[in-house]
Amino acid sequence: MRAQVCAFLALVVAISSNGASANPDGAPWGTARPDAPETCSSCHFDGAPGRQTGRATVLAEALESYKPGSRYNWIVTVRAPVGAKAGFLLEARSRDGGSGGFFTPFDEGLESKGSEIRSTAPRAAEEMGADMEQGAALWLVEWTAPTDAEAPVDIFLAANISNDDASPFGDQIEYLTITIPPD
Repeated sequence: MRAQVCAFLALVVAISSNGASANPDGAPWGTARPDAPETCSSCHFDGAPGRQTGRATVLAEALESYKPGSRYNWIVTVRAPVGAKAGFLLEARSRDGGSGGFFTPFDEGLESKGSEIRSTAPRAAEEMGADMEQGAALWLVEWTAPTDAEAPVDIFLAANISNDDASPFGDQIEYLTITIPPD
């Protein structure tokens, strides 16, 4: 019996350690698309991922269309219970295989790599409005549209709503896809 308890505890420690140190700087680049070979759901697999549920959003100056080379300020919002931790990865991809533009971080705890931007540390959801149970984590980013506007750009957002227990269990991944045509 003692050997079984020790084996169980070793498994729990291994799972917890793996979840805590797997990606300490944020989500791996290239995992924002729900159809990617590796996604956020690969590591945070406790629940089925949500798609277009409204819990993860991008509020933008203009999402109807873009002008080549123009800059747009966006607010990435992840709705979560107050106190829950949240993070995100955002990717822009041109449908013609060209540049999807690039991101510039406007906020602390963000890192950009060309057409992708991610949070590098979880952010606690804070109270928003009258609902004291539901909150949101917010980040400010800038997107510069591609200079050669020949194709629509798909924006992929993957958000992690976490219980911050350093394991893959109890986390919820939300996906959002937005398509922005050129002007």
